[in-house]
Amino acid sequence: MALSNRDRIDRMFQVLAPALDDFISTVVGQGDPTLGAVWTKLVQAKDSKNGAPSTKAYDALDPQVQFRILTEGNITGGFKPGWYPFNQAIGRAGETFASELREVRNEWAHNGTFTDDDAYRALDTAERFLKLIGAAKEADEVRSIRLNLRRVTADKDDKKVLKAAVDNPEAAGLRP
Repeated sequence: MALSNRDRIDRMFQVLAPALDDFISTVVGQGDPTLGAVWTKLVQAKDSKNGAPSTKAYDALDPQVQFRILTEGNITGGFKPGWYPFNQAIGRAGETFASELREVRNEWAHNGTFTDDDAYRALDTAERFLKLIGAAKEADEVRSIRLNLRRVTADKDDKKVLKAAVDNPEAAGLRP
């Protein structure tokens, strides 16, 4: 059975999440060694300040939690004033990639649909982001998903062109 674009996005997040967890743990650990392995406690502390129930689970492999710590500067800055470890680690390009992937994650988590173009862009952004954080192996995995989508899309386009040529009424009566 052929993969849907939702399936491709799901596979992308399965590849992305462990690499992001390693990256976030390393960056947070450089700033505060006691928090590296338990960086989710920073997100939990911010939510607790805002009245979220303390029983809520925070999984280090949940893309929502990962993208929140990457895109909400007040999580780390709220823990230690002036501490924004991801600004230097990923720069503006990385912040943009993380914000875009956060939107993709929200669409995916809420059972949204993805056009071929939307899925291709999400896969390309994830590949670039993985390269930026030094996860080359994972970037290659996402690249293969992206290239498969490109191949499938090209095949669909070729079939449309061929069908249009066969169904062309202007060609009626022409000698083969």
